[in-house]
Amino acid sequence: MHVITFLTFFLHTQILMALQYLHKKDIVHCDLKPENVLLTAETGLPQAKLCDFGFARIIGEKSFRKSIVGTPAYLGRYK
Repeated sequence: MHVITFLTFFLHTQILMALQYLHKKDIVHCDLKPENVLLTAETGLPQAKLCDFGFARIIGEKSFRKSIVGTPAYLGRYK
């Protein structure tokens, strides 16, 4: 496996694990994009960390489904 392929898989796995953790806590990020993923290199391998929870929502809040939040360029089309 090439180093770049391994690092890509490694970082994607970390991001997915972070999202899984948030969802288990009933939190939805609502603004996931490359700019909101920080990379650190304190150890030998880079670590992915999610940031900017300004649009985050708690599942079950009354306003959860009533508003569309996120960065417009990254939003899906709503019909």
